[in-house]
Amino acid sequence: MSYKIAIASADGENINLSFGAAEFFYIYEAEGTDFHFLEKRKYEQNEEESDELSNHQLKESSGNCGSKTKASCGCSSGEISSKVRMLGDCRCVLCEKIGFNVTKQFDKMAITTFSVDCSIDEALNKITAYYSKTHII
Repeated sequence: MSYKIAIASADGENINLSFGAAEFFYIYEAEGTDFHFLEKRKYEQNEEESDELSNHQLKESSGNCGSKTKASCGCSSGEISSKVRMLGDCRCVLCEKIGFNVTKQFDKMAITTFSVDCSIDEALNKITAYYSKTHII
C-alpha cells in the first residue's frame, strides 16, 4: 500500500525549511522502499489566518507576547490550521523544525512529523526502510 510524504524544502534537494517558513511542500509517494516525486504543493494563507497572524504580530511588538509564533503563544484558536489540513492526505511530514503545537495538530490527524536536517533522498531512504521493516503504513 502506498502513502505520501510531505517535505519542507527551499531547493527540492534538502530538508531546509521550518514548517512555518515553508510556502511549498514537495509531496512524494512511497511504496515499500521505493518512492517518487508526485507534486509541489503551494500553501496559500486565507484571509482569516492572515488576520490572526497580524494580531499576533501586534501582541508581539507591544511586548504582550513572548512567543515568536502565534501557535505557541495561544493567539491561535487551537483548531487545526489550513496549512496542516492541506497535508492531511500524507502519512508523515518532514521539516527542518516543527513546533510543538503544529506537531499536536498533526498527531490529531495520525500524521507523523520529523524534524531533520539532511537531504531529501537520505530522509526518504531512511523513512521508507523503517516503514517497510515495521509494516507501519
